[in-house]
Amino acid sequence: MADLGAMPGAADWLGGILVQKLMQRHGIRARGKRRFKVTTDSRQDLPISPNLLNREFTVHEPDRVWAGGITYIATDEGWLFLAVAR
Repeated sequence: MADLGAMPGAADWLGGILVQKLMQRHGIRARGKRRFKVTTDSRQDLPISPNLLNREFTVHEPDRVWAGGITYIATDEGWLFLAVAR
């Protein structure tokens, strides 16, 4: 057997062949990555809201500026929706 240390990447190549043969022997197939699906339609005639803050997030009075956000958290029971307003 050849010295695998003398051939860079040879062990990875042989490992890939072994994995391929084992998968074929046991009838296992790789699943390809799903394509990205665009779900937002940006072609609409709705007006764009004005930028009232103009990136000035420092305020001098309470209750003058509010911000919010939403995120999705995957759990074993399904998706959780987390919304925050400040």
